Amino acid sequence: MRLSAISLSSRISWLLDHALRGSIIAAFSRSCYIELDGRIIAVVGAELLNGPLNLVVTLPSGATLIDVPIGAAAEVRGRVLEIAGRWHVDTALAQLWNPRLTPIVPAPGLGQQLASIQAVLDADAPQESLARAEGRPRRATDGMVRLATALRRGDVALAGRAAHDLAGLGPGLTPSGDDVLAGTLLAVALLGPAHADRFRESITTSVRRRTTRISEAYLEAAAAGEAGEAWHRLLIILRRDAKTVPSPPQGETDLRDAVRRILAFGETSGADMLAGFLLAMTALRPA
Repeated sequence: MRLSAISLSSRISWLLDHALRGSIIAAFSRSCYIELDGRIIAVVGAELLNGPLNLVVTLPSGATLIDVPIGAAAEVRGRVLEIAGRWHVDTALAQLWNPRLTPIVPAPGLGQQLASIQAVLDADAPQESLARAEGRPRRATDGMVRLATALRRGDVALAGRAAHDLAGLGPGLTPSGDDVLAGTLLAVALLGPAHADRFRESITTSVRRRTTRISEAYLEAAAAGEAGEAWHRLLIILRRDAKTVPSPPQGETDLRDAVRRILAFGETSGADMLAGFLLAMTALRPA
């Protein structure tokens, strides 16, 4: 079946310019993950929106990707991605999407905005999420405490040890501990603290080969300040409200909606990323 791509991330676009071979490493109803030359591409249905690894397509009514065999071949030829001999995704007319978030300058109201995000997370995070202290594994709590301390002190080595504790913690395509680290890396990229490059290197190095290849790819993207469309929406609201304070009801409603879009990602991934983001933003922002 031939499909036309709607959009693709600039992070992965260059892969479509080369003749590459690879294989399918995970498949779900609305997405499948492909490894090409050691890089990860996520082919996703339009409802999953843009993301740092995403090649977005419109799937025919009733079509699903969950039956794509794991280990089946994938190949790129002439900007067409062939998947398991079943799907032929033409990327020639796909719109290029930039996943990189623009750094932010902390504004006086940032503390209140972070508190509002925390309130939504406290109310709506799944019970299994590391965003909730109750029931959280001791290893996760220790790792998150060490991570916050490392960021406050500028202790790069301690950040690496905290990342080692969190790496690969939990089940799933992107384990919960990795999602916390991804949120932390986004905050580091956005605020650009002293030793930001060393923090990123320490965290990503500590995680390497301790988790799934797909999770590593998302962590690499987060270290570069790259995230999905829902995160872009959240940052637009944070910047807007920092410049012109909207009426409280509208501002709060927009912020809650943006946070809930992130929470909708995965079983706990969105909540865990937000937990790491808030942890780092709180630790790093000026007092």
